[in-house]
Amino acid sequence: MKNNAVISIIIPAYNRARIIGKTLDSILAQTYKNWECIVVDDGSTDTTALVMKKYCDTDPRFRYVSRPDTHKPGGNGARNYGLKLAKGAYVQWFDSDDLMHPNKLQAQLDLLLADEVAGVCICSGQKVEKETSRPLRKNFEEDFFTQIALNSSEIMTPSLLFKRSFLVKHSLGFDEELYRGQETDFLLRLSQVVHRKELIFTEEELFYYIFTTDSKSKKDEVYDSRFKWSRAKIYLDIVTMSKERGYTHLVAKSMKRVIRIYFSALKHKDDATGSYILKRLQHVLGKEFPVFCRQLKWVAMLQKFIPLPTLKLRKHFQKKVSSLLSDFAFKE
Repeated sequence: MKNNAVISIIIPAYNRARIIGKTLDSILAQTYKNWECIVVDDGSTDTTALVMKKYCDTDPRFRYVSRPDTHKPGGNGARNYGLKLAKGAYVQWFDSDDLMHPNKLQAQLDLLLADEVAGVCICSGQKVEKETSRPLRKNFEEDFFTQIALNSSEIMTPSLLFKRSFLVKHSLGFDEELYRGQETDFLLRLSQVVHRKELIFTEEELFYYIFTTDSKSKKDEVYDSRFKWSRAKIYLDIVTMSKERGYTHLVAKSMKRVIRIYFSALKHKDDATGSYILKRLQHVLGKEFPVFCRQLKWVAMLQKFIPLPTLKLRKHFQKKVSSLLSDFAFKE
């Protein structure tokens, strides 16, 4: 299908001199040629700028900019700033260590062009780790919200090609307060505003997710209050959204994760995250389960004076929430 629309590819980058070249080469190899690629530097201290100069000097479709202080440090701020600069009618956020299949842009663009109602096309991909690869999980027949809440489909930032008008209509961007789980947060908010007929899914594997030793999951071994708060927010959002839909099983699953984070926060004396969780739980479930919420609060008060067996208590409350929700039905 012939079309001359510009696709804006937005890539946040921090100290990526060693690997970003492969990502940019995969963009140069696209069968669809009418694109611009905006690389937003997030404060690199290596030679990323020199690498980018080479690409920008060779091909004017590349742009290299620095994230201004008006956006918070991190990939989210860089992505949002890149969107402000984008000129294309279509938007592809991408990551600085992943690779595009040569036909990625063309394949997804064709699907969007063939459907006037659709606002976003979601593709699958391959996860590459060392010398092995596997297809990303996909369960595209399932309700979109459930796919995100259960992670039954591995939908990532590179999966999504948007019509820019759709993003503007729904004021969609990335939450710059988050330090972890920004993709899940974005997808949850997308699930709140998108109609099923505005979604196009293709099972074509059109990108390669490169899993490296500095991937986010490798950083979770050390307790970081910012990461724990971010995860708590996301799981509590899932609890809230699941309750609104009457999805009791999703409330139960996410509550187990919330409780795990809560007791981890108590163990590490992370009062801010613990208090945040208690406040949100009181608001979301306090009416239905007031005693349960009060008991969690009492545990936090006791922990300030007496060292408590947090692992044992965590398992107790996880079991208790499963029991409470096993025969409970939220009204949709």
